[in-house]
Parts: sequence; structure tokens; C-alpha cells
Amino acid sequence: AALISMIIVISIVVLGTLYYLRRRREQRHWHTYK
Repeated sequence: AALISMIIVISIVVLGTLYYLRRRREQRHWHTYK
């Protein structure tokens, strides 16, 4: 059970970091367009 919860936490962290990086890229693009 502990292993499964650990995997879930890791996957959430990875998805969060990817989403954050994608948002940063979008913001950078917005700045370039302006």
C-alpha cells in the first residue's frame, strides 16, 4: 500500500512540474507576442 501511495505522489509531482513548465513557456510566448 505504501509503495502505491508513493508512486501516486511521485506521479502528481511530475505532472505538476510539467504543468508549471508548460505555463511558464506560455507566459514567455505571451511576453514575446506583446
